[in-house]
Amino acid sequence: MKKIVVILVAFAVIAIGFVALTGDDTSNTSSTVSADFVTIQSEIDAGAVIVDVRTPQEYAESHAVGAINVPLQDIQQNNYGPLKPEQKLYIYCRSGNRSAQAISLLETAGYNDTTNLVSLTNWQSLGGQVTTN
Repeated sequence: MKKIVVILVAFAVIAIGFVALTGDDTSNTSSTVSADFVTIQSEIDAGAVIVDVRTPQEYAESHAVGAINVPLQDIQQNNYGPLKPEQKLYIYCRSGNRSAQAISLLETAGYNDTTNLVSLTNWQSLGGQVTTN
């Protein structure tokens, strides 16, 4: 019986933590993409950057047209490549996991205008073009 109670308490703590982490935090300006492609493209035309945080090998296989590759591993080592803190950044990876990690690290480093495009597939579903090599 004690084991069941401990498991239930642990589950409750995890669930509460998840809700707290995914709640509305208006203190930063990052978001998951909800804009349409026309809006995103106009921001790119005005200087926003699409950032692919996948590995160089994944990027070489296919990537969003105009995207630059700054792998998550580089960002983890405080190597932000050509990214500037004042730029608007649209960030994606394969599934959304690495892009979320990259955004967290970038925000800690002072990059506060970030949007998680989630994945290359999501980029395509918005109307974005993909190139393959």
